[in-house]
Amino acid sequence: MTRHYRGIARTLLQYRALPEAIAVTAEWILRPYLAMKMLIAATIMFSSLKYSAARGLRIVEPYLSYYGLLNTTRALMFCIPYVGWNSGELLSANHSKVMNVTTDHLRAIDEDLATRHADLWNKTRMARELFSYRFPAMGLRGEIRDVMPNWEDVLSHARVVSEITQVNSECLEGACGHRKLPLDDPAMIEDVNTDALLRTFYYYQHKTSSIMDDDDYYRLGRIINKACSPQNIFHLATDGLVEDAFSSWDFAAK
Repeated sequence: MTRHYRGIARTLLQYRALPEAIAVTAEWILRPYLAMKMLIAATIMFSSLKYSAARGLRIVEPYLSYYGLLNTTRALMFCIPYVGWNSGELLSANHSKVMNVTTDHLRAIDEDLATRHADLWNKTRMARELFSYRFPAMGLRGEIRDVMPNWEDVLSHARVVSEITQVNSECLEGACGHRKLPLDDPAMIEDVNTDALLRTFYYYQHKTSSIMDDDDYYRLGRIINKACSPQNIFHLATDGLVEDAFSSWDFAAK
């Protein structure tokens, strides 16, 4: 337990050491929002997995187990103070980098937790890749059944990672919550190219097309106007926001 408290104290110090620059403050107002979105995505995936498992629909298990854990892990990565934003490159970090960075962070808290994290990651990734590229005829029986972790164990671990993500975001607010964006000084905001930073959060560009997400744009605007300083995830995840996020996937209600 002492080591866990030391981990929190270390994270607080790392956040306090962040430069008091407008661009840095803007980044850390937005990163907890991104982490919150990843946790919502993971919740939707694990909820879908629970629903499917109850009805014997197991073909989705490898995919949803892996990506549910991946999104939870990405949420943690976005809330690690020493992981650089690098002009938005962090958004496209490959899966191996996400795993390596978060495993190292968890190792500083608890060695057994980090070992479990890497083990579940590797096993769920193996299953997802097998059924994405080779599709073994045995399905989820035989040796695959013995290797692939139970999805409820993956969910249990994802909850722990989510709690650590929330604690990290509380450390952020505790260390940097007094820093505010000077919204009343447009010249200073424009100086650090805040629009370009915001654009990375609501504008999605792929090889063949690009999409602007009006929901992201609206929510980010509300967050910045309501409290233009870093906040923890729990404060960002209002009932209305969470309900709206889930309603986007409730096609029966449309």
